[in-house]
Amino acid sequence: MVPAGRAGAQAPERHGLRGDYYVSAPGTFDQFTTLKATVVDPNIDFPDLEPTLDSLTGQNDHNTVRWTGQIQPRYAETYTFFMVGDNGFRLWVDNQLIIDHWVDDWDNPQTSTPIALRTGQRYDVKVEYFEDIGGSNLHLSWSSPSQPKEIVPNSALFLPPGFSYPGPLSSTVSADGTTAVLTFDTAIQPPPVGAATHFRLRVNGTDWPVASVARDPRDAMTIRLRLSDPVPRQAGNTVRVVYDGQGGVTTAGGAAVPAFNVYAVNTSTYQITTPWAKDVSPTNALPEYPRPQLVRERWRTLNGTWQYAAAGAGAPPPVGRNLSERILVPYPPESLLSGIQRHDDHMFYRRSFTVPEDWRIGSSQRLLLHFGAVDYLATVWVNGVQVATHTGGYTAFDVDVTSALHGTGPQELIVGAEDPTDGGPYNQPIGKQRNNPSGIWYTPSSGIWQTVWMEPVATAHIERLDMTPDLATGTLHVTVRTSGTTTERVVATAWDGERKVGTVSGAPDRDLVLPVPKPKLWTPDTPFLYGIAVALQDGDRPLDTVRGYFGMRSVSVGTVNGQPHILLNGKFVFNLGTLDQGFWPDGLYTAPTAGLAGHAGDGPGQATRRRRQSRVRGPAPRGGRPAPQPPVDHHVDHLQRGLGRVRPGAGGRHGQGVGPEPAGQRGERPELLRLTAGPAPRRHLRRPHVRRAGPPAAVRQPRGRRRGVRRAGPQGAGPHVVRQRLRVRDGELAAATDR
Repeated sequence: MVPAGRAGAQAPERHGLRGDYYVSAPGTFDQFTTLKATVVDPNIDFPDLEPTLDSLTGQNDHNTVRWTGQIQPRYAETYTFFMVGDNGFRLWVDNQLIIDHWVDDWDNPQTSTPIALRTGQRYDVKVEYFEDIGGSNLHLSWSSPSQPKEIVPNSALFLPPGFSYPGPLSSTVSADGTTAVLTFDTAIQPPPVGAATHFRLRVNGTDWPVASVARDPRDAMTIRLRLSDPVPRQAGNTVRVVYDGQGGVTTAGGAAVPAFNVYAVNTSTYQITTPWAKDVSPTNALPEYPRPQLVRERWRTLNGTWQYAAAGAGAPPPVGRNLSERILVPYPPESLLSGIQRHDDHMFYRRSFTVPEDWRIGSSQRLLLHFGAVDYLATVWVNGVQVATHTGGYTAFDVDVTSALHGTGPQELIVGAEDPTDGGPYNQPIGKQRNNPSGIWYTPSSGIWQTVWMEPVATAHIERLDMTPDLATGTLHVTVRTSGTTTERVVATAWDGERKVGTVSGAPDRDLVLPVPKPKLWTPDTPFLYGIAVALQDGDRPLDTVRGYFGMRSVSVGTVNGQPHILLNGKFVFNLGTLDQGFWPDGLYTAPTAGLAGHAGDGPGQATRRRRQSRVRGPAPRGGRPAPQPPVDHHVDHLQRGLGRVRPGAGGRHGQGVGPEPAGQRGERPELLRLTAGPAPRRHLRRPHVRRAGPPAAVRQPRGRRRGVRRAGPQGAGPHVVRQRLRVRDGELAAATDR
């Protein structure tokens, strides 16, 4: 129908492909006989076909689909097409079969026979697809010498000649996601009261509430569906508008608008965010102290706005050169909060920093740069000098950059990162991350995704505290791990508020027994935590002081009513371990804010969620979070109602559960189960120890791989390799890195 006002003008064309959806019998992949629905689809880019198949055919297994139409290239060149899907597919262009992958497999990319196409000419295109069982997805891309590889866009696709389909010429979700705009080829009468109940907006198979429907006051050919909730950007091309034909909507000439089921182009830029995203800014991006169980007074965060740019493989560092984009560290570039919101396989970060003069960095004070996590391969330069490389996206590392500093004033810091996720040659732990997320697969997190910071330390200094409580003797076993020590001694003191509980002194890097008489036990209902202060001394002269905290409790396996159970402090405790997936719509891996638990009322961030979880879901949430974030865990530790955190055990990339107790080590062993009811005994779970001197210490890594940190030597005599020596069992490392 062409309105009188446009008589003589060419009617606008619909873009897209005709989609014929069939059901088939199990095991028969070539049946195109039982047709269930014919619709118009925007293109072949379906991250998750399950809801579409289900809504159009009544089932999401044992289906076949045939898409037909025409394709028009932009350039007169030889094109290559690419397809990937779950399950089989084949592609014809200009009646030539150029991809034939009629195979019952999944996610196996295919490349076409090249085909020469001419500008402005339309070619018949046909895609056939079968879905057997399980998940389903399908994607069609193209490239040419002038055309970068991309999904074949809706604008390049046209319906088959002579094919007509009821419904609007175009359907679009508005930029704010709150309105679906339907434009017809003729004027429409204002929809009657109650018409909204006859329209459905389906987003990835889910009905999206339609609040009202009205004709656009400025265009009689357009009606607007106002939505109760905005459609997010991530919905992609899964949005469809369905009208049942019974709502009394008519054209200006009185003809009833028939039922239709059409796709809507999703131009929404809206993204679901947490309530705490609004609190994030360049001046307060995760400002909390990043290592709360080993606190020094002097430190400085390097979170905030950095320069950023995508890079090619093997590109040299951009020393002395400004980068084109800006990113908010420590949020991964794929996240909304980063300001980038895309994935790059290779990337550079750049900023300057100034060392406070009162830190007196030099021969007796060293400057350490700390990186909470950089995924996956990281290289660090300071003033053009390569000072470190690190492999592994889930483990923290630090580097002494003293020898690379140029006097006082601004110092240039560059971080290069490479993270191909599932598209590269590395056997890297990616969990459910995928470059093309769909269904159960998640958006990846690359590059810097935990806090970057710096601190001054003495040449001889404390590196970490290993603490294990012993309830039977009322003591805490403390090993003060140090670097650069010779004849120094350590003094450790436990505190209950302002009351000194006990003190022990002795040699560093040795097991010391700190008395904790009549200990107050940690439980979920009474999560009491002791403070600890540790000093490294040369005689009576303090060289380094740190503080932290610990809880006195034990976790063991015992028999209750003839059944094995987890015991806390020797007593049965009911563990309701609900899953905390730990992905954030605005920060992905990185929590928007760490939280203000422990203050009156609900503070922002993950700790608030943990507090609520402890009240309604039980004391032991199962941590699906990819790796610990110490500031977050610090707030969780200090909840007024405590929480244990159960982490998956060993088992490779998808390992689950708690491993068996090693032979010969039966009985109460607090560190065996990864039920960390409070912070102790952690055995420094938050980061592995890195040796700075002496021969490399071998470390067994999950899946047979090793991770090394390459550092500048103490005199700047070029990089040398040291290995991370882990003080956690391999299963716990696997759990931290394989999520």
